[in-house]
Amino acid sequence: MKATLWDGSKQLHGSLELLENGLFFSLNNFSRSNLNLDIPYEHIENVRLYRVYKISLEGLEIVTKDGKQNVFVMEDASNIKRLIRNRINKNH
Repeated sequence: MKATLWDGSKQLHGSLELLENGLFFSLNNFSRSNLNLDIPYEHIENVRLYRVYKISLEGLEIVTKDGKQNVFVMEDASNIKRLIRNRINKNH
């Protein structure tokens, strides 16, 4: 699905996939490189909706057990949150 990795000011457009063992984010502008983000479900501490620009809940915040935070802006974030939590529970 289309998603944007967002740090509050900078945006990296790409695609987020929910694979069997984790999340995989690949960048649109670097499709021929090895630059991507791979987050195993077992490394995820928390998944929550994230208010983008304080006006809507279109972001999904993934916090890993090592304290890293990744915010993805996407459509239907609440449904994706549910799917990720289901996969996390399935893998435990």
